[in-house]
Amino acid sequence: YFPVFWTWILLNLLRYRPGIVHACDLDTILPCYIYKIMFHSKLVFDVFDRYAMTFIPINHKILYRVVNEIEEYFCKRSDVLIAVGKNILNTFQKRPLRCSIVTNYAEDHSLDIVERAEDGKLLLEYAGPVKQGRGLENIALAITEMDNVEFFMFGPLVDKKLLDELLNTKNITYKGFLPNEDYYKGLCNADALVALYDPEGDLQRKSYDRSVHNKTFEAMMCGIPIITNVASDLVKSLNYGIVVNYNEIKEIKNAILLLKDNPALRKQLGKNGRQAFLDKYNWGIVEKELFVIYEDLLNK
Repeated sequence: YFPVFWTWILLNLLRYRPGIVHACDLDTILPCYIYKIMFHSKLVFDVFDRYAMTFIPINHKILYRVVNEIEEYFCKRSDVLIAVGKNILNTFQKRPLRCSIVTNYAEDHSLDIVERAEDGKLLLEYAGPVKQGRGLENIALAITEMDNVEFFMFGPLVDKKLLDELLNTKNITYKGFLPNEDYYKGLCNADALVALYDPEGDLQRKSYDRSVHNKTFEAMMCGIPIITNVASDLVKSLNYGIVVNYNEIKEIKNAILLLKDNPALRKQLGKNGRQAFLDKYNWGIVEKELFVIYEDLLNK
């Protein structure tokens, strides 16, 4: 579908004729670069994930090298390189003269969400692709014999066999792939967010080790604690969640029970995260940095 997608992007660029085109990641850069060449516009290359490093196993050396070189090629020829973190930025060997860090903090989608009533139940949420390497089996094992704990999953279905196995646990529900508004309502009405990544088998974990993934910021935005095995320094320093080891079912179970049996703790952790979001980790703050980049480019 990429040729169709690229054609659609290019047609829209030709329609609107922007002075600056902002490409996010490798999958959008080609039509944006063509537009830049055609109309001498400014090109911002915004990198959330290095595709070679995130999606291609290192043992596929030729493919890895080719994709990496393509990313480097477009990076060097952009007017500004934006990365979501310093560690991502440092992976580029060929850079334009101007580079910036604009972190992928969440927008505030929680203003109209009513706080969930205390009913003695714990509602856990997972948001992301249903596939191996996301700790879903470990969560299922941890909550199998728990009463008053519900685990909702929503996101694209990648592994139907895994989903069928998970649904054998009575307190697990799959909500499907939700539109944006329902996605954030689901998160904000949960009691806790789960974000686990296999340190051995999940390639994206390598990307998250370089930058803080967006689920971390979304938990902050929603004012709910997170149970995770990544971004441990941030979670501990802000005290808004519980860090566990990926394959330690007992640790995961104890974390869930701790949040279930201590509504006051749950509320305090969520409050800590929400305050950090308002003070520092929200899109409204970094958006201003993006506007400065645009203004500088337009004035040149």
